[in-house]
Amino acid sequence: MASSAQEQNKEIVRECVKAWDRHDTEGMEQLVSSSNYSFQSPGMSPINWNATKQLLTAFWSAFPDLSHKIEDIMADGDKVAVRVINTGTHKGEFLGMPPTDKKVSFVGVGFLTIRDGKIIEQWSVNDTMGLMQQIGAIPPAPSSSDSSRNTH
Repeated sequence: MASSAQEQNKEIVRECVKAWDRHDTEGMEQLVSSSNYSFQSPGMSPINWNATKQLLTAFWSAFPDLSHKIEDIMADGDKVAVRVINTGTHKGEFLGMPPTDKKVSFVGVGFLTIRDGKIIEQWSVNDTMGLMQQIGAIPPAPSSSDSSRNTH
C-alpha cells in the first residue's frame, strides 16, 4: 500500500497536469522548484524551469487546446511515473511545420522526482514520431500488409 507521502506526490503531479491543461504557469510554479528544477527529454539537453516555461509557451501556441488524460500514475519513494494521452489540434507552427488544423493524439510518459513537496526533476518521453506523422511532417509508417509483401 502506498504511503501518504507517495499519495501526496501523485497529487502534486495530478495538479501539475491540470495546471498544464489550463496553461497556468503560475499554478505550475507553485508545484515546481523554480530554483532547482531540471526537465529532460531524449534528444535535448536538460533545461531549467525558465527554459521549460518557454518550451510550454511554444507548445501551447502550436496546440492551444492540448489536454492530457492520465492513464496510469504510480509512486515509489520520491519518484512518480505517469502515462498520459495527449490530445489537441495543430493550430500554430510546430518545429517549423505550419498549422494544419489536424487533431492529434499521442502518448507521453513522465518520470518525476518530488522533494519537499516540489517537482525537482522531470524526464519526459512522448511519441513525437506519431505526432509528426499526424500533422503530416513525416510520412506514416507502412501498414503491416505493405511491409509483408515480397519485393523480390
